[in-house]
Amino acid sequence: MCHLSSVILGWTLFSYILTLIFVTYVGVYLTYVAVPIIILTGTISYFCGKKDEELEEKIIFENELEKLRHENNKLKEELKNK
Repeated sequence: MCHLSSVILGWTLFSYILTLIFVTYVGVYLTYVAVPIIILTGTISYFCGKKDEELEEKIIFENELEKLRHENNKLKEELKNK
C-alpha cells in the first residue's frame, strides 16, 4: 500500500502541475479531485515512510544485539575453558 500510494501521489502531482502549466483554463473540478488525492496519498506515504525507517532501525538494532550476544557467549566459553 505504501508503494502504491507513492506512485499515485507522484503521477497525480506530476499531471496536476503539467496541467496547470500548459493548459490555459483549468476547471475547478480538476482541483476538487487532484488536491484531495495529493493530500491523502501524501499523508499515507509520509506515515508509511516513517514506519519503514523505524523498522529498518529496529532490524539494525536486533542484528547488533545478536552480534553482542554471540560475542558474549564466546567469552563465556573461553572463561569456562580456563
